[in-house]
Amino acid sequence: MNSKISVIMPIYNGGRFVEEAVRSVLDQSYENLELIIVNDGSTDDTEEIISSFLDDRITVLKHDTNKGKVAAINLGVKESTGDLIVLFAADDVLPKQSLEKRSQSLSSNAVAFCNFWVCDAKLNKVKLGYRYTESTVFWEQSKRRLLLHNMVGGGTFILRRNLAEKIFPIPETLRFEDWWITFFSLMYAGKIGYLDEPLLLYRIHGNNDNGSLETMKRDSVIKKDFARHSVFYEELALKIDQLEHPDAEEFLAIIAMNECVKRKVVEGGFIPPNREFIRLYGVLEYIRLNMISLEISAVPSMLIGYARKFKMKIGLVFK
Repeated sequence: MNSKISVIMPIYNGGRFVEEAVRSVLDQSYENLELIIVNDGSTDDTEEIISSFLDDRITVLKHDTNKGKVAAINLGVKESTGDLIVLFAADDVLPKQSLEKRSQSLSSNAVAFCNFWVCDAKLNKVKLGYRYTESTVFWEQSKRRLLLHNMVGGGTFILRRNLAEKIFPIPETLRFEDWWITFFSLMYAGKIGYLDEPLLLYRIHGNNDNGSLETMKRDSVIKKDFARHSVFYEELALKIDQLEHPDAEEFLAIIAMNECVKRKVVEGGFIPPNREFIRLYGVLEYIRLNMISLEISAVPSMLIGYARKFKMKIGLVFK
């Protein structure tokens, strides 16, 4: 018999799209599943909609007040009973064979992720989410890059429970779960399998973070994003220190450096060259962050244009 898959769906005021999301789970070709819906204090018609589904594969949990996405995911994982774990947003949609194909990608992996379609609010496909060319992401090649930014979105993962138990619960001070899962999945498992097939429809709309990016000023987006990174770095440093990881000293130094660089980006102005940062991440990444920082500080557009031209020239030299 196929392993049981637990699909964890946190939801807060998601009545607009949740019916379509739930139906996409129940209609999966993979039958041995449970759907754990965690209503995180919704005040709209979410509760009414999810209670209308009469299917014994659905379990509904509830927070009386909004505790945040990570707290809802933690509760869902804790109460789940499946051998495999999938996280799923209440505004996204799973193609019919998503769980079946994703479970097959675990034949030689403890964790894997799939490609996905970025879609508009009506699920018109806009672009593919990933451009990975390798079928496996390895810890040794990725661990320092992961200290700068995340590589995998939470909704594209499938994890074996024995690995998930090492990763969860995630610190509930975090506003996002995916970076934490990516980092510790790679650290514990040593590798993550990649299935280059879009098995998730990731919906962009005005009520989720990514959907609002185009309507927000760039500096507000960067400040919000990097503020979240600061909290992530604090929690990550604590966890690494507790684990007494052999790379702990190096990791903690890189975390401190990256947090400092991102803080300077938020403050705006020129970021002085940092040899270690450039050694780890390259001169193009250093220039990119400087360009963002200069935009935040409202440097005249002529200087921004010059910086972009300079980046192109540097790129040719370093190819």
